[in-house]
Amino acid sequence: MLLATTSNPDKHKNLQSLEVRLAEVGNELRQERYKCLQAERALNKIEIEKRTLFVVPALFQAFLMVSEMHISHGMLTQPNATYL
Repeated sequence: MLLATTSNPDKHKNLQSLEVRLAEVGNELRQERYKCLQAERALNKIEIEKRTLFVVPALFQAFLMVSEMHISHGMLTQPNATYL
């Protein structure tokens, strides 16, 4: 063991440098966790947008199908009729 063969002041110096390095690594870990959370949030936003984009065209297609059914069955009696 390296610390066992060094003098007491050297042990203290090595211990201090290890503590400093441990603090640095802890800060790096916190930064990486934060970046990971940001990336996950961005992916969640993309997933939500992707689902929204899928639903809107599907609803539009359904509206078109209903409109075509009304026209093909003669249900639309006036060209500018509004239905509630």
